[in-house]
Amino acid sequence: MRKRIKKVMYRVFSIPIDEIPDDASVHSLAKWDSLGQIELMLALEIEFNVRLSSDDMLTLLSLEAIASYLQDQEKSYNDAKSRL
Repeated sequence: MRKRIKKVMYRVFSIPIDEIPDDASVHSLAKWDSLGQIELMLALEIEFNVRLSSDDMLTLLSLEAIASYLQDQEKSYNDAKSRL
């Protein structure tokens, strides 16, 4: 999942994937500014077919937070799907 997130970050920020650290955050990437945050969130919605609330967008400020959130979403989806 982190690799997919980094690919999205590459497309949004035009930073080579190998230059995006595993601890990337708004504090460590200069291109991850307020506009970059919005663009990243929209790109993640498309890539992972999720809907992010404005509250979620305000808290997803690091690669770790994004990966954790998407893993939780995937688990919730799989749990709901298994109940059908």
